Formats: sequence, C-alpha cells, structure tokens
Amino acid sequence: MPTTVDLQEPLSFSLLLTVILIVLAVLPPVIWLILKLLKIKLPEKKQKLVQEEEAPIVMKPVRPIEVLKREYLLKIDAVESKYKEKQIDAREAHIQMSSIVREFVNDATGVNVRNFTLREIQKLNMPNLSKLISEFYSPEFAFGTEDIQIEDSFSNARQVIREWN
Repeated sequence: MPTTVDLQEPLSFSLLLTVILIVLAVLPPVIWLILKLLKIKLPEKKQKLVQEEEAPIVMKPVRPIEVLKREYLLKIDAVESKYKEKQIDAREAHIQMSSIVREFVNDATGVNVRNFTLREIQKLNMPNLSKLISEFYSPEFAFGTEDIQIEDSFSNARQVIREWN
C-alpha cells in the first residue's frame, strides 16, 4: 500500500504573507534604532510604588495606666472563673483573653490592635504582646486544645498587663 505525501515547496506560499512576516520582524528594531539616533526617549514602564508602612501613632491613655491595669486584670480573672466553673472551654478562654489583652493595648496606647494579625503585631515592636498573642494562636484557632496548660496562659496574660508601661 503505497502512500504519497505531497509537500509544498517553501517558497510556494503567498508572497504577500512572506513580505508581511519579514516587515514585522525587521520593523521594530529599525524603529528602535531611529529613536535612539534621534535621542527620543520612550515612556518608561511604571513601577508600583512601595509604600512604607507607617508606624502607628501611640497616644497617651485617657485613664491612668494603673487604673487600666486593674480593670483588665479583673477581666482576666473573670475569664479564669468562667473556665474553672466549666462555663467556657480552653479555646474560648484563649479567645477571650486575646481580646482582653488587645483591648488593653488599644486603651493603653491608642493603637487599635484588636483586628491585627500576628505579623502586624510583631511589626509594632511590642515584644511581650507579640509573644503572648503567638502563644494564644494555636489554642485560639485549633479545636481539641484540651492538653494546653491554660494556667500558664492566664499567668502570661496577667504578666503582660502588669508589666506594661
């Protein structure tokens, strides 16, 4: 069973198509060379402006810091009582403590850290706060955290508030 394949000769394509392809290949370098010789600048590619992150403005607390500390330590005590009375589990206790500490920092500094991620908190140069929040992340966002030493969490939260200046 013989088969024949009829191939077209390379130059048997349309002459117009060949001319167009050659012009398209040669034209851009020629235009570029002419613009360079005439010293005409092409518009430059726009680059995204990288905004520097602004440091948050730290304001003095409206109430004296010692009053704030007492108030928020009482809130931590209330969460601990609820936990011990089995009204809330360890996960909920961590969520509430994180919220309390974040509110305290907001009231003490004026920086609204209530909705900040851990990474944003770490950029604030508040090492005690970022360490505490990072400790709370696992119990806050994971179920089945019964094996976590919650007494340490209560103690650490109190320590951050007490040592705040």
